[in-house]
Amino acid sequence: MAAYLQLIESGQVSASIANQRIFPELVKSPHTPPLELAQKLNLLQSSDSDFLEKIVDEVLAANPDKVAEYRKGKKGLIGFFMGEVMRASKGKAEPKATNELVARKLG
Repeated sequence: MAAYLQLIESGQVSASIANQRIFPELVKSPHTPPLELAQKLNLLQSSDSDFLEKIVDEVLAANPDKVAEYRKGKKGLIGFFMGEVMRASKGKAEPKATNELVARKLG
């Protein structure tokens, strides 16, 4: 369980993904390390700046109207951009690093 919690605390896997996908697999295969399961299921998040920057740039380029609205003061759209990045990355974008990058690019 400590290794499972470490995956979440380190940001390698989101808590929701860990609970929905990794925990059930741990119940089925209790002797398999959680990191190995996360790798096998392709669930590890990435904070690699090149990976994130490419996806963020694509999302911003695909939504110029929303970018303009954000820059005019509609700051609530940050959630929209985060959702689009998470969708485009299939959940692999590490949220904290992604949020910082989106805010910087929009700023």
